[in-house]
Amino acid sequence: MKQRLPKPSQMYWAARTAGYVAAQRRVPYLKPEQLRRLCDARARSMVDHAWRTVPFYRRAMQERGLEPRHFHGVSDLGLLPVVHGRDLADRPEHFLSSAYTPDNTLELLTSGSTGHSKRIHWDKAAVFQAHAAGLRHREVLAGFTGQRSGYRLLMVNSAGSTNSDVREFHQRHSWVPTVVDPQTVYVSPREPFEQAVQAINAHRPEVVRGFGAYLGAIYRWAWSGGYPIHLPKVICFGGEHMHEADRQLIESVYGVPVITSYQSCEAMRMAFQCKRGSGLHISADQTHIRVAGPDGHTLPDGETGRVLMSNLVNRATVLLNYDLGDRGAMSPEFCDCGRTLPMLERLEGRDNDFVILPGGQVAHGSAVLSQLYRVPGLLRLQFIQHSHRELEVKVVCNDDVDWNEMQRGLDKALTRALGPHSFAVTWRRVKRIEPGPGGKYKCMISRVRPDTPPGR
Repeated sequence: MKQRLPKPSQMYWAARTAGYVAAQRRVPYLKPEQLRRLCDARARSMVDHAWRTVPFYRRAMQERGLEPRHFHGVSDLGLLPVVHGRDLADRPEHFLSSAYTPDNTLELLTSGSTGHSKRIHWDKAAVFQAHAAGLRHREVLAGFTGQRSGYRLLMVNSAGSTNSDVREFHQRHSWVPTVVDPQTVYVSPREPFEQAVQAINAHRPEVVRGFGAYLGAIYRWAWSGGYPIHLPKVICFGGEHMHEADRQLIESVYGVPVITSYQSCEAMRMAFQCKRGSGLHISADQTHIRVAGPDGHTLPDGETGRVLMSNLVNRATVLLNYDLGDRGAMSPEFCDCGRTLPMLERLEGRDNDFVILPGGQVAHGSAVLSQLYRVPGLLRLQFIQHSHRELEVKVVCNDDVDWNEMQRGLDKALTRALGPHSFAVTWRRVKRIEPGPGGKYKCMISRVRPDTPPGR
C-alpha cells in the first residue's frame, strides 16, 4: 500500500527525530567523563526548569533552603525529596510544568500495577528523544536478526497501553518511511494461548516482544501440551519479570535467547540488556537511576535497594528522585560489549498474576487493570481471584463517589477487559489497602493454581 505524503508538521518532527538519532548514536560509547558531563548538564537544566515552572519542586527546594545553584549534577538530585507513586497519583497537577498544558502533550495513564494509576504528560520533544534513544535497543536486536529494520516482529500489546498510545502519537505527529519499521503483528494479552500460538506460527516473527510472564507462559503451554510453536531469533520481555523457570525452558529447551528491557510510563525506555546478557545498560543521558536504602541515601554498588529515577528529558510532567516501586542493584563494572553506560546489575521488578477465566482462557493482569483504572473516582484497587468463578476486588475511591454508580462502572470496565464472563464478583469499598512484605503493593493476586498451565 502506498504511503501517504506527510504533513509539514510531521516532516518537522521527523527531521528533529533524525537529529536526535544522529546525536544519541555515539552516547553509549562516550568516555565515562564525557557521559558524566552530558548527564550533569541535563540535570542542572532540568532542576532549573523545575524551580521556575513546577510547583512541587519549587516548594520542596524552598523548604530545604535550596536553589538551582546548589545542584552541580546528577549526584545532587538526592537532595530533593523522594517522590512516590501516590504523590503523583494524588496531585498530578503539582508535577506538571506551567510551561505546558495537558492538551499540548502526550498523556499516558499507567496500568496501576504499583497500586496507583498515574497520569504522565510528555512534551513532544521528549517523546521523540525517548524514541531515538530507544533505537539503542533495536541495535541490540540487530545483533540477533542481522538487520536494523524490516524484520518480522510479534508484539504482545493491549489496546490503550503505553506502547499503543506512543505509537499513535508518533504516527500523528511525525513520519517514518514504512520500510524502516519492523513488519509487526499485534497480539492482545487477553487472547487465549492457543490463538497467540496460532499468530506466532502464522507470522513467523524473528523477534517476539511483550510482558515477561505472558510470553513465558505461552511457550510453557506449548511445550507442556506438545504444540508446535515457531521459534524466533530472540525473545525480548519488559513490563514485568519472566519467571526464571520459563526463561530457562525457552533458552535451554527451545534454544531461543531471551533478553529484557526496563521501561515505564514515567521514563519510557530506561535500560536495556545487550547480547552479553550481563545486567542492563542504563540510558543515563535520558534517565538518571540510583539505588537507595530506606533512608533515601544512595547504596554502594552491588547492594539491593529501591530504584529511584530522575527523568532528564521530559519537561511536562517533571519527575526527579522518583521511586519506581522496583528494587535493584547497581553494577560496579562496565559491560565488555564496549558500551560505557552505567549498569543495573540486577532488577527485581513486579510480577502481575493472570486472571484465569471459567473456560480456562487467560487475561493478563495489566490488561484488566488498565480498564478498571479508567473509571472516574477510583484511587486504588486490589484484584483477588479466589477460584475459577469467584473474584474479590478491594476498592479505594474518592469520598464523594456514589458507590452504586462506581460498582456499575467497574462492572462495565471488567466486562471490557475480560469480555462476557460468569464470575461472581464482590466489590468491597475499603479505606486503604495494606502493602505486602517489603512494602510493595500487589494489585493482582490469583489463588487459582490449576494443575495444567493457564489456557489449557
